[in-house]
Amino acid sequence: MTGAMSPPFARTEDDKEMLVVPFYHCYGFGMMMTALLSGATSVLLPRFKPELFCSAIQEHKVRWLTVAPLILTFLARSPTCQNYDLSSLQVLFSGSAPAPKNVCEELIRKYENIKHVQQEKTREGAL
Repeated sequence: MTGAMSPPFARTEDDKEMLVVPFYHCYGFGMMMTALLSGATSVLLPRFKPELFCSAIQEHKVRWLTVAPLILTFLARSPTCQNYDLSSLQVLFSGSAPAPKNVCEELIRKYENIKHVQQEKTREGAL
């Protein structure tokens, strides 16, 4: 968790983070605690639904996104995303499994402000 709180990944009271991961897993719990400890606003969804996900990012101007790699693929390739302003996104934390390299490259091309950060070994608490 220390790495997630260190520059350049330190959050502030002005940040808004959406967490779309299970909180019973150390990855989700650790990232949620990082947001809470920094005073950032956490945007939570009861489940992943494409339109709800995109509209919440647009409405809350989410800057940080904590997701599983499958949602990165959705962001990179789904036409649904074109109907929403997702330009507030700047940092993507992805864990629980490796994100495909080609998906990460697509995200960087599609969303100019995004840095993709691959979190690895989140089962072992390597946050």
